[in-house]
Amino acid sequence: MFIEAEGQIAALERVHAGAARDLHERLVGAASGLCRQDDVVACGTAAYLHAAKCRLDQMTEAYRRFESGLSSLDTANRALAQNIAQDVIGTARAYSGAEGPMRDLLRQSMCKGT
Repeated sequence: MFIEAEGQIAALERVHAGAARDLHERLVGAASGLCRQDDVVACGTAAYLHAAKCRLDQMTEAYRRFESGLSSLDTANRALAQNIAQDVIGTARAYSGAEGPMRDLLRQSMCKGT
């Protein structure tokens, strides 16, 4: 749901630059709020949304909450959460697992134009 809304917000931005700025912030706030309430999938989505705006500290925190939340789920729900979030956590996973020069390279790549 969040990713679909993010796509619609991006489309609105393409039609009228600046028109959806507040909408994106509200979307990020909603995903982050659900993440703070231990919604594992929302944490993965919040990580993705933060990455899109080059908010790397927030992205890393949301990803860590995603990863730690997985351990609290039973096997079936863990697999479901991983499946749902697989398309949106790749960037956060790569950045969180990187160190030194690789992390710097990822930061440069992710933050172009922001």
